[in-house]
Amino acid sequence: MLIADDARSVAIRLADLVGETGQFEVVGPVFDGLEAKRSFEAKRPDAVILDFAMPLLSGLEVVQAIRKVSSTCFIIVLTNQPDASLRRSCLMAGADKYLHKSHDFEAVPGILASHFERIP
Repeated sequence: MLIADDARSVAIRLADLVGETGQFEVVGPVFDGLEAKRSFEAKRPDAVILDFAMPLLSGLEVVQAIRKVSSTCFIIVLTNQPDASLRRSCLMAGADKYLHKSHDFEAVPGILASHFERIP
């Protein structure tokens, strides 16, 4: 699992939260969109959690890059951007979930577990 967020404290906290479950191996975290794209290309994780607003490449651009090479990676955009048009753009580009950090942060491990339980 790859975690990308330009707020280092958020990325590290999320990596710890997801890693504590013992269900997921976390690669990263990385702190900008270009690092996220390169890390995905190098490691091909089964899931990516990324912020929308990151330097060098936006979360939307990273989603688009991932979908060019993988239709199966589970992508969560976890952001503080409540704009409905951004949500729609990310989902149309191939994100599986668009979640708000202040409401959904603690729910991420459960969302991941639920998704991967359904995969044979």
